[in-house]
Amino acid sequence: MGLLGTKVDAIDHYTESIETLSKEEAEARETVINNPDAIMPAAFVSFKTRWGAVVCAQTQQTSDPTIWLTDWAPEPRDVFWENLAIPYFELNMRRLVMTVALFFLTFCFMIPIAFVQSLANIESIMKVLPFLKPIIQEPSIKSLIQGFLPGIALKIFLAVLPKILMTMSKVEGFTSLSSLDR
Repeated sequence: MGLLGTKVDAIDHYTESIETLSKEEAEARETVINNPDAIMPAAFVSFKTRWGAVVCAQTQQTSDPTIWLTDWAPEPRDVFWENLAIPYFELNMRRLVMTVALFFLTFCFMIPIAFVQSLANIESIMKVLPFLKPIIQEPSIKSLIQGFLPGIALKIFLAVLPKILMTMSKVEGFTSLSSLDR
């Protein structure tokens, strides 16, 4: 606040701060250049005209279509960096595996829902589990099973479903946070 300590010239102080930050930046740049894990086989390219961007995004860049893939870049704050450098073949395999997993998730999700719906029917519970008949016939337990448990079980399943789908989207290889959400 300027009340305590030694007074220094602001120009000297900020010049020294800039030099310190410049040295730190140079060291960080050298670390990235010398670290082979820091290099990503992906790039963002800017164009002066929209026409140039459209032509580049819609044309094949090499004779092997799996080497250079061009696509519209997401907004810089929207990039999901972990999925940016997935190879072409692996990306297609991930999409295939996640499509099959989604198919099975859809059908496997019907199993807990059918189980929850069977909880609502007391007669079917007593047929399947006859030893629970004395417990189930108590009015408080019967109302708990019919009214409370099916709703809670469905809420739990529906609360877990978005987390499962987000994980599947990340594994599938989407490169932007908005496409992950979508």
